[in-house]
Amino acid sequence: MKTRTKQRTIIEHSQFRQMLSYHTCYTNKSEQQDIKNSLKGEIMAAYEDKWQRLADGTRSAIDELCFMATEKGFCYASKGYLTRHNISKRTLDRAINFLSNKGLIYIAYRRRGCLNLTGKPVFLFISHPYFEYWTSFLSLNVVDNDVANVVTGNSQTVSLSIDSADDPFSTSFSPRSLSKESVKDRSENDETPTDSDLDYLPQYIDKEFGTIYKVHFGLNVARINQLWKILHQQAYKANIEPENVSQAGIWSLKQLIGQMKIKKVKNIYAYYTQIVKDKCHDIFLDECENEYGADFSKLAFEIPH
Repeated sequence: MKTRTKQRTIIEHSQFRQMLSYHTCYTNKSEQQDIKNSLKGEIMAAYEDKWQRLADGTRSAIDELCFMATEKGFCYASKGYLTRHNISKRTLDRAINFLSNKGLIYIAYRRRGCLNLTGKPVFLFISHPYFEYWTSFLSLNVVDNDVANVVTGNSQTVSLSIDSADDPFSTSFSPRSLSKESVKDRSENDETPTDSDLDYLPQYIDKEFGTIYKVHFGLNVARINQLWKILHQQAYKANIEPENVSQAGIWSLKQLIGQMKIKKVKNIYAYYTQIVKDKCHDIFLDECENEYGADFSKLAFEIPH
């Protein structure tokens, strides 16, 4: 009988929240592109001539992994999300296993619920400047010589600027960080996103929606895309007109931010889903009244005796 000899690293829920709230590695778009090119360049070098023979979907999935990892050195996109590049999960697994065997990524796993089981994977890029910090923070058992050399090289050229007196984490989803003063400070520091900052958002996402999210939470393409996906799911269920979808999403996002200013929201996706659902329902009723003169809000149903 086969037994599993490799112990998997499990990331606790509190640890993962801290990882998400850590500040970004780059300060501008140019630095972000340089980090992405560096991560992708190492992968291309590992594949050698095989890189050009890979399917377009495989190369696109790897490119997106590198892009998502530039911000904090890790990516937690699900396999279902990455297979949207027209590749199978088996093909994606082969690519991820190749990167892991070559010592380019370290795979950890989020804890599944409150059980001692592994959940979704988190891909940590070993050559990213923050990997040395994640090694210490997560107590990773990194013993490979190549990995150790990469970590040593990064420690000589990149400073994480971690001071024991300063907490490097920010409570991104707590009411305090969403107070009026914090929003005002961001605008005074010229951190309001410009059109060029949002160029690398998918074209199907409304720029105003991305701008509002960026002002309050920072630019995170994966989260913006997830909220936009929730919006379209609820809009499809409510059967509202396409031209009203963006309006529903922007209004709901503003409502979410307003609620987070006064109370702590444990799951912003679930909370946002409920807000969007109610808003899409209201829009559907308005469309029915405007188009057909039918006011369904006044209908009353009685159960026959």
